[in-house]
Amino acid sequence: MGCASSFLFPEYELIEAGKRGDTNKVSSLLKAGTNVNCRDQEGDNTALIWAAYKGHKATAQLLLEHKANIEAKDNTGYTALLQAAEKGHKATVQLLLEHKANIEAKNEAGYRLGWGRTALFSAATNGHKGIVQLLLEHKADIEAKSGGSTALIRAAREGHKATAQLLLEHKADIEAKDDEGWTTLYRAAFRGHKDTVQLLLEHKADIEAKNGSWPSDDGGSTALIRAAREGHKATAQLLLEHKADIEAKNDGGSTALIRAARKGHKATAQLLLEHKADIEAKDKFGKTALQHAIDGNKSEVVKVLEAAAAAKKEGISLGACMAKREAEEEAKRQREAAEAEAKRQAEAKRQRERERERERERGAAAARERWVEDPHTYNSPYNPIVWGRVGELYDPHSQWYDQTGPVSWARFN
Repeated sequence: MGCASSFLFPEYELIEAGKRGDTNKVSSLLKAGTNVNCRDQEGDNTALIWAAYKGHKATAQLLLEHKANIEAKDNTGYTALLQAAEKGHKATVQLLLEHKANIEAKNEAGYRLGWGRTALFSAATNGHKGIVQLLLEHKADIEAKSGGSTALIRAAREGHKATAQLLLEHKADIEAKDDEGWTTLYRAAFRGHKDTVQLLLEHKADIEAKNGSWPSDDGGSTALIRAAREGHKATAQLLLEHKADIEAKNDGGSTALIRAARKGHKATAQLLLEHKADIEAKDKFGKTALQHAIDGNKSEVVKVLEAAAAAKKEGISLGACMAKREAEEEAKRQREAAEAEAKRQAEAKRQRERERERERERGAAAARERWVEDPHTYNSPYNPIVWGRVGELYDPHSQWYDQTGPVSWARFN
């Protein structure tokens, strides 16, 4: 029966005290006769489960001394040991093991990354090496599976190299496969964990092992094909250095190069081409890497593949061919930039000319509306009255003469 969520109930106070790690409060409540195995209404947790989850060792020890059920499970099937192992509370794990907690207990409802997780599996998943060591010393089953995965497969999947190494030292099966047919090496390569891949190769993992039939377009893939598909260049390079078959094909007939090209991984595709990957290889649909890149609008990969084809034809290296093409593209960009600048300057010049023409037109229009009498010749006995056009005053180089002499033009602001 759950504990009511009210301060009026000592059972609720016990749950909260266990959650906080308030050992004194727990002690007083237990002395008052509160049920040590009371459960909350949120997740069916006992005070012990909460104390283990939070890593409150002293509180957990007190609860155990008062006969708390060490194998009680919450609504996801987690025991106190499973919670402590997953959260990395080594001291609490040690305490629970000393009190004979079931080391092989598994969760049941399992919404957290799969069902049937043991304490060892949970600790390995989260890279808690110290707890893994402790559990192995207490004879935890190193090959116990959750969702088909062993502790080693999951440690490699998450890139926990040190934990994986510890498991290997304890003779974990390096070729075990999960329910999808993925090996430890394949999982590590899929995530791009280069250091973990290196470790597994040093322990003689099968570099050509293929995964199962899922996912459908990648069934039967090797670690190299998967690394290429994900664009993990460094991992792919490491696999190539260990002599991975560059022309291996998956169930769809795709090579590592085809998968890299299809996904648009330029650097990885270039790496494979530098290692002499067959550019003409075709999948079961008859498509090459170049055709997939074109269909997928992977323009950068298309450039690399076209360069590789040209290099092969010209008998030069891919690097030399790409350098040549890049130099040509740079020269082209510079020419286009120079042409664009010349056009810009020409347009600016035309714009200035058009503006000057508009200024002259505005001056002429103003002159037609207004005539100005020259003050120097008005009523002169020698010169006739001369009228000037305002528009002409804007041209300092023009000079007018009447029949008796030069004309002075009136100026207006």
